[in-house]
Amino acid sequence: MSPYQYAANNPVIFIDINGDSLEIVGDENQRQLALEAIRQGLPPEVRDAVQLMEINGKFFVSDIILNEAKGLTKSQEFLALRQIANSPGMAQLQIADENLQFQYFDKSIGQSVTTSFGQLGEAFQGITFTTDIANTIYDRTNIVSNVPGVNQSFVRSSMSMENIVQLTAHELYGHVHPQLMGQRASHYRVGDSFDQKIMQIMQRALQNFRRR
Repeated sequence: MSPYQYAANNPVIFIDINGDSLEIVGDENQRQLALEAIRQGLPPEVRDAVQLMEINGKFFVSDIILNEAKGLTKSQEFLALRQIANSPGMAQLQIADENLQFQYFDKSIGQSVTTSFGQLGEAFQGITFTTDIANTIYDRTNIVSNVPGVNQSFVRSSMSMENIVQLTAHELYGHVHPQLMGQRASHYRVGDSFDQKIMQIMQRALQNFRRR
């Protein structure tokens, strides 16, 4: 095995900062909203294990505290969150307002495109741009992350907290986690197995949210 196996043999693109691989982006209010959205979508016994730590002015979900909470729950989403935080692949989450401009790379035209939730319309409450890796036939999308090696997730902030919790779980555990694990990570057909898995993730997040 290559000594760079930890970074999928590409340590230049896949940079792991002490295993701190889930960055929470935005101002302090946005970071706190994202942190609470992650916590409220998990079982109560592990919510306190989701903490932010600062490294060089950036904020990450602490893999150390998540790892210390191992064994406290059998929640699939908590396991997924731990794997995201410990993964060599990088991910970013931001709770965004209507006007936040975000970019993605459109391979069909070979250039970056700038948009916002306001421009995308009400049909998009959350969106994830995964890295340019086609894991299955279903993942051959032309729209990928504009930042090499970084999966970027955005959730609309104008929704109710209940919906923010569900959409955060949808993006992190339905798209980012399987992409980092080398599994199918994108929608293909409404009602297929992937779509059903996403619905189950959102239902469990809602159930956990209501266990306050």
